[in-house]
Amino acid sequence: MNDDDDGDEVADFSTLLNKTKKGGGGAPKRGKKTFAPDDTSAQQKSLDQSRDALFELIGEIKPLATQHSIGILNNNSDHTWTTTLQQKRGTYYQFMGHSVQGNMVLYLEEAAWLMNRHALSCSITQSGSALLNINTTGVGYLGDDTIASAPMVTFEDYCSLMFASMDGWITYEKYQVYAYLKRLGYIVQRSSITSPSSSTNTTSLSSPERKEGKRSWIFQLRQLAQYTCHRIVDLICVFASSFSSFSTRPLVTHYQCSNYRSVYSALRTIKFNPWHTPNSTIVEQQHHYSVAWDVYKPNPKWKKRDPGVPDFRVVVGSMNDPLPSPDNLHHLFSLLYGLPHKDNAYHPIRNTRSMQSQPAFLMALVGNAEGVTFIRLQSDGISDIAPLSI
Repeated sequence: MNDDDDGDEVADFSTLLNKTKKGGGGAPKRGKKTFAPDDTSAQQKSLDQSRDALFELIGEIKPLATQHSIGILNNNSDHTWTTTLQQKRGTYYQFMGHSVQGNMVLYLEEAAWLMNRHALSCSITQSGSALLNINTTGVGYLGDDTIASAPMVTFEDYCSLMFASMDGWITYEKYQVYAYLKRLGYIVQRSSITSPSSSTNTTSLSSPERKEGKRSWIFQLRQLAQYTCHRIVDLICVFASSFSSFSTRPLVTHYQCSNYRSVYSALRTIKFNPWHTPNSTIVEQQHHYSVAWDVYKPNPKWKKRDPGVPDFRVVVGSMNDPLPSPDNLHHLFSLLYGLPHKDNAYHPIRNTRSMQSQPAFLMALVGNAEGVTFIRLQSDGISDIAPLSI
């Protein structure tokens, strides 16, 4: 026997409840240990008291912090929900929020996080209260929709907005990952490579990239013409071989290739570039998974205007959803391909050269009871055996 055996003992919540009350009298003490039910009234009474204390502790409503912030929940013209701060208190805003026309504005997940920590009280505009079905009886508003005596918004109201994805981006799974990482002390920002107002990934190109796209179209037309010629030659060879059962057909015919590069191109069955290399053409396709969060390790010198390279980029999913398809994985890696990365962000994998295998990201899977599980996905770094130039 040792002291570790005491860890199996069930906590008596009634002693913890007495501790929270004024004059509780010292540190919580363990309740009297009962090894088996004996159907006595004394044991049942003790059990009921402990259960009632547990529910009372769970349902306890904590007051707002003395120095708390005050904000207004707005339903913007672009159907996004944001919170504009009227009074800013605390040091939270070094790592969250963004400035809009000189005002500090919070996304739904940021405001919900502060409300859950009792560091923010929030009211709502008249248009927003109608959408949330908040009772506004006896509440007065000014003509310009500025709040004179507006109803207060609760943390549950923010949850209903987030879990219904009212702003078109935040979801239940994304908030669970956000809150989990914030509790661990990480700095979490919406990903800079994903549009914050849309859940679908659309690759848009600037003018130099469009020029590259035009060049790629010319190259593709040349490939199409070459492929057509190859097919015509192949058909001729097949037609000629039908006259003799002993005839054979070479993989590369006469005058089909003009240099070694075209020979390798005709024999190649694997793409020339790494499989995660992005395509230069414009791609507008919906993907189930996208990069959600840019995560930075705790750093007191971190600045929002110059965040630097994220330590981790996180893709969020559900335990009940299938893993990303090959096409979706290609899309995710192509978004990260060529972006700067932290060399020491991930621990090396034994017997591999994983530190040189970029790009990489974390996939956070949210379960109903399992919490959050993180999976590390990274490129194998393998390219085609065909050289770039010969």
